[in-house]
Amino acid sequence: NGKARYLAVDEVEATWYESESKTKLCGSMPLRNAKVTDGPTPDTLLLAQATDSRHLDPITLQCQSTTELDRLKATLIRVAQEATVASRLRANVARTKSLRSVREADPGSAPLLPG
Repeated sequence: NGKARYLAVDEVEATWYESESKTKLCGSMPLRNAKVTDGPTPDTLLLAQATDSRHLDPITLQCQSTTELDRLKATLIRVAQEATVASRLRANVARTKSLRSVREADPGSAPLLPG
């Protein structure tokens, strides 16, 4: 639709509204799924789903001030990094578990019993 939306962000979610008064909610997205890029003007940013296979078109979101925009970007970047670190840790744990189960299942790695 090309129309800029007004953005609000808390620690877990980005929400956007039709106007600056933030009365009519237009949509929201968990920050861990958000991919942020610079918008066409200094007070806007583009928000897209980072992990969604349906691939939403980026939404142009507008902020009241560039200070707010910078704060939002910082929050989004931090949340995205935390989510990335958490998923990496989960992947490492899963990998370690699968290696361990392979090792336990492999009779060649166990000491052979006599007889």
